[in-house]
Amino acid sequence: MPEERLTSRVLAVTALDAAMRERLLALHAAHYDGVERERFFADLDEKDAVILLEANDEPAGFSTQKVFDITIRGRRVRILFSGDTVIDPRWWGSQELVRSWCRFAGSVKGEEPETPLYWFLISKGHRTYLYLPLFFLRFHPSCDGEASPFDRELLDAVASMRFGDRYDSARGLIDAERPLDRLRPEIDSAALRSNNRHVAFFVERNPRYGEGVELACIAEIAPENMRSFARREVESGVRRLAAALPAAACRGARAPQSRAEASRRTPDAWLAFGEGDARAYRAALETPRAVQERILLDTLARNARSDYGRRHRFAAIASVDEYRRRVPSVTYDDIAGDIARVANGETNVLTTEPVLMMERTSGSTSASKLIPFTASFRREIMAAVWPWMHDLYARHPALRDGRAYWAISPLAGDERTAGGLPVGFGDESEYFDPAAREALLDLLAVPPSVARIGDLEESRRETLRHLAEARDLAFVSVWHPSFLTILMKDLAPRDLWPDLRVISCWGDAAAALALPHLEAMFDGVVIQKKGLMATEGVVSIPFGGQHPLAISSHFLEFVDMESGNVCLADELRDGREYRVILTTGGGLYRYDLADVVRVTGRVAATPSIEFIGRDGDVVDLTGEKLSEPFVRDALSRCNGSHFAFVAPEFGDPPRYVLFIDSHEDVAAIAARLERELQANPHYRYCRRAGQLGPLVAVRLRAGAEDLVLRMRARDARFGQVKPRALEKEPWRERLAAAGGLA
Repeated sequence: MPEERLTSRVLAVTALDAAMRERLLALHAAHYDGVERERFFADLDEKDAVILLEANDEPAGFSTQKVFDITIRGRRVRILFSGDTVIDPRWWGSQELVRSWCRFAGSVKGEEPETPLYWFLISKGHRTYLYLPLFFLRFHPSCDGEASPFDRELLDAVASMRFGDRYDSARGLIDAERPLDRLRPEIDSAALRSNNRHVAFFVERNPRYGEGVELACIAEIAPENMRSFARREVESGVRRLAAALPAAACRGARAPQSRAEASRRTPDAWLAFGEGDARAYRAALETPRAVQERILLDTLARNARSDYGRRHRFAAIASVDEYRRRVPSVTYDDIAGDIARVANGETNVLTTEPVLMMERTSGSTSASKLIPFTASFRREIMAAVWPWMHDLYARHPALRDGRAYWAISPLAGDERTAGGLPVGFGDESEYFDPAAREALLDLLAVPPSVARIGDLEESRRETLRHLAEARDLAFVSVWHPSFLTILMKDLAPRDLWPDLRVISCWGDAAAALALPHLEAMFDGVVIQKKGLMATEGVVSIPFGGQHPLAISSHFLEFVDMESGNVCLADELRDGREYRVILTTGGGLYRYDLADVVRVTGRVAATPSIEFIGRDGDVVDLTGEKLSEPFVRDALSRCNGSHFAFVAPEFGDPPRYVLFIDSHEDVAAIAARLERELQANPHYRYCRRAGQLGPLVAVRLRAGAEDLVLRMRARDARFGQVKPRALEKEPWRERLAAAGGLA
């Protein structure tokens, strides 16, 4: 063995720069025939972390890792999936990868000690398979006997979820789609080790391993199932949870030993995970057309074998123009059937990679809609979040001295789709990959567990308790400004947090109405307007004092609101308004977001925009996103034949008003309508959080329908005025002035 020393470190996949990615590709290609560059990088990007072996600062081996959940027989199980694993033959016999993987597995186990954790391994060579008897007492498949029914069912479920029809449950094998990634003959030494019963068993179970066929394997990572060496290392990883995954460990730094020490950590370790994305974004700002075309073609290539990709012949698309010809622009209703198939557990529908979870948002014609989240989609989001964070901390260095409060999403419950997919993240920090998440936790003023509290009032009390203790609070990120003003209504923020420097929140369109109250409450604090960040994708981010497009995340198209022409990012013109169309790694292709933006300038060659509102019949005072079709249907279910409509009313807090011409109990009708409106999850959340007041009823004078229609007509012909269930502007004062109220 060479004299140089072999070392290991754990890196987030997002922290790998372009040069390191190329070196890993070269190392993999040195050991396997038929390696395809695009496929290798797609597989790499789907993982969370890489265990990197180095000798004299040169890669000598690596193993890719991913953590995800699955539910079997109503029991939630965590899966640690090890993908490509390569070690330079010079270092065969070294235990460095063994120790590093065991510590990594221990850190994952330490996150949720009470939740079962299983290792899912795919073996196309006997050396990888031999890790199982090295680590575990019981594993499957094994020459020592059959697995328990639960373990076998779990293996089939995980392998089927990951590989679909390629997995043959009867044989336990994953067929190669093409003869790719075949172990080089000069590397394969299975024939020389046929006297080893585990090697002989592997060759018997997977005789076509030389063609790239893989054996699916599983073992529970639990102390009682581990051999003494592996158990010691895993338990070491559990004890050193704070050091096993964060960037601090990747840099060789000592992990904090107490909460007090952790609270003094700077964000440098966390930000290190995003250096690659931040650097890539800065470069992308200079060449938006080239970056956007690459994102599109990469997305289509990854998903060409999905049902949607076959339907629209993704494999034959080689240009933006061809993409527009073959793939129509769609709304959610157009793809609702495909989304339902995903929610019901079907795979390979919109994307070839697995759907990790669904995120709920409000719908236009229904109460809510579900958006699929894949690993690619999460990486696209982080490709926007990381540049934002790097720019934020660079522009406000004082943020490095304090902690942060992130309120990223409404509280999520334990909801699952019919197919078992989780709905919503368990807590805010799960938007980050596991390695970055671990580094972030020490910087948070409010622990993510607070988001799991089902009762909103209890959650608010716990949030305030933690915030009151966080005297070093420096940064706050929320969605709507009213969320923060209501949360803090009984506190004196400037006395509690003298070092608070920046609040990031929505500040465009209707949200701008809530900014003066926030600015008065937090006098002297910088209010940073968020970019356009929707559940379906990220359109722009705060960067460089403007809001440039998230050019390195999704493929973006824009419909000119005046001409109707469809433009690419580099074709946008200052001062003009456009409707946004998204293509994402989550399975949305030419998806009409219905958000309208105005171009305000440029950052390098990339347009900067502001959000000016929704295109179509949507009212959004505090994030509730009520649509005309949804309100119309809700009203029809509780109002009978009475003339009625709903309109917003500004106040503290704002609310909606039901204007109705009826001699019945209008308060009772309003109560029924309020229940119907709360089928919209965002409306329900805004009501529970106190951002919206309750719906109230105002009786119209008898026969007021004619008056309302004439008021709506204005310059249009009276007969052309369409009845509306939802108005976008307040109506109480107008009706009172016109004598329309009872």
